[in-house]
Amino acid sequence: MHEVITIASLIERETPIAAEREYISSVIMNRLGSANFPFLEFDSTIVYAWAHHPDPAQVQNIHPVLFVHLEIDSPFNTYRRQGLPAGPIASPGIAAIRAAMDPADSNYFFFVGRNDGTGNHTFTRTLAEHNRAVARYFPPQ
Repeated sequence: MHEVITIASLIERETPIAAEREYISSVIMNRLGSANFPFLEFDSTIVYAWAHHPDPAQVQNIHPVLFVHLEIDSPFNTYRRQGLPAGPIASPGIAAIRAAMDPADSNYFFFVGRNDGTGNHTFTRTLAEHNRAVARYFPPQ
């Protein structure tokens, strides 16, 4: 139950789009099941880790998440710790719980928000595809 609710909480925080929940779930499951991707690397866990930092003076409002934020020492940091975070990062709704229990059948290992105000994501299979999507939606300034 703990694992399902933790996965569902990630889904809840990563997308407001109903049709994407099962795909976010598939990315989680594909990464957890792959030796090539030992870390989930979910930005939502970084936001949670900073918001719940034990030193209130260190709490940061981190939007967007920057590379410096990824260094936080937290059991919720999925960039530095393998597997799922220590526990849920949100209170998931029933749709996210269902998606956690029944992920889409996909070959996706990555996703990136489209940065267009819709909340939609682009899902990709390879790091090269992912990097192209990131460059498309977040061009260098």
